[in-house]
Amino acid sequence: MLRTKDRFYWSDALYLAKGRDEVVELAQSGGLFRCIACSALFRFSERWSRIKPFEYFQLSKHRDSSLMNIEKMELVRVKGAQSLYQCACCKSFWWNEGGAWNKADDEIVEKEK
Repeated sequence: MLRTKDRFYWSDALYLAKGRDEVVELAQSGGLFRCIACSALFRFSERWSRIKPFEYFQLSKHRDSSLMNIEKMELVRVKGAQSLYQCACCKSFWWNEGGAWNKADDEIVEKEK
């Protein structure tokens, strides 16, 4: 994880992931990128922007986003029956409950830490 003065910069992780080909641009997407490990979606137009969970859900209905490489997911914490994971490639957060993966709001999770 990248840190500058004890602060994590999410966009730095995406630049590194893109350089390692862990984040790939979707064909004819207008700057929409997908993580190869967890299928998280991002936009790039001069800078990276996050896609909120509801918008992610809307976008993923039209794309095959079932890819989830559990080996690339790091357990962050357990909250009741849910486990919070973070993707090692793009640093996105995901909830797992009973084998079902749901995108977490990355900005809110980072504020809670």
